[in-house]
Formats: sequence, structure tokens, C-alpha cells
Amino acid sequence: MTTTSMIQPKFLTKPDELGVVAVGFSGGQCKPGVDAAPSALISSGLLTQLHEELGYNLNHDNTVHSYKELMPQNDPDYRGMKNPLAVSAVTQKLSEQVYNQAKEGRCVLTLGGDHSIAIGTISGTAKAIRERLGREMAVIWVDAHADINTPESSESGNIHGMPVAFLTGLAEEKREDIFGWIKDDNKISVKKLVYIGLRDIDRGEKKILRENGIKAFSMHDIDRQVA
Repeated sequence: MTTTSMIQPKFLTKPDELGVVAVGFSGGQCKPGVDAAPSALISSGLLTQLHEELGYNLNHDNTVHSYKELMPQNDPDYRGMKNPLAVSAVTQKLSEQVYNQAKEGRCVLTLGGDHSIAIGTISGTAKAIRERLGREMAVIWVDAHADINTPESSESGNIHGMPVAFLTGLAEEKREDIFGWIKDDNKISVKKLVYIGLRDIDRGEKKILRENGIKAFSMHDIDRQVA
């Protein structure tokens, strides 16, 4: 068995522990399938490998959360967003789950799920980091997509393309049941955000990145550096 890490982490008080939250949710976009990913990963032995081969002590409730109890009977579009009540309720619950793990000083692994769940994972971690360390969290977003559309700039209305906008406060909503639960201690700064691997960015997102001076490295930048 290898050790969990050869480098002593600076920000984790329990580096040998790994919090796991499995999120079987696909409501942030219109195609089913991604909700099955956590079950597939777990059944293929991911958690067993993390424990037996990397030596992590896992903190997991042995549940793939579908959050069916949070689904509203009616969920009309709002500000052009699709499934706003469902996505907000799920990400708020997920934020609480991640926070409860992260506040203990352990790393948290979230298995999803479409990208709307990043609203929950990052907001919960950001709150825990502020409480534990008294500092803002930095985010390295490795993805082909920027996911920083606001409801107004989005061409599709799918919330999986908006998480970074809500997390940075570039998109805001006062309604508590539609992301109004995201408070300042849940947010991140655009100054501590960097993108790596972008290759498919919407026109509105390009404007947002440029106007806010957000650092971003495209696949062209990566190919040029490794060539």
C-alpha cells in the first residue's frame, strides 16, 4: 500500500482522511446519464482503491444521493434558467454536506453529476476554508468549458453552464429558493480563479472573462507549452 501523499499538506489537519459525497443528479442540463456516474465509479471499485491502495480513511455515508425529496412538483423557467428550484435545492444541500466534511480538515471528493453541482462543492468548501483558516479559497478550474455564463448571457438556460458565475457573485439572485442562499462566505474571488484547458467558450463567457481579468489558459496555450 502506498501512502496517501508524499507531500505534507499545508491546509488539511486530517490529510489521511477523505470525505466522499456521491451526487446522482443531472438536472443542471437536459440529458440523462450523468446521474449514473457515481454508482458506476463506486461499483467499479474506486472507493476500494482509494482506501486499500492509497491508504485513505473514507468518510462516506454509503449513499448515492438523488435528492428526490427535494424535487419540486413544478419548476418553471426563471430568468431563462431551466429547473432553477431543483438545482438550487440540490446544490444547497450538497453545499451543507461538503461543508460538514471540509470543516473537519479533510479533503472532500464529490462524485457527480452534471457541472451544476460545482455550486455546492465549491461553496461548501469556501465556507469551511474561511472558518478554519481565515482566508479565501483559490480555485483551479480544469475544463474545456468556462461554465461562467450568467442567466442573461446563457444561450441554453442550462445551469450547468453557470456555476462559476454564481460562485463569484457575477450572477446574483435574491430569492432564497433560487441561489439566494449563496452568501459571501460561500463565494470565491475572480482574482483567485484560473482556468486551464479551455477550448469551447460561449461568446458571452469570453466577454465575462475579459471584463473581469480572469486568468485562463486554453488548450492552444497548453499545446504550445508541451510542444
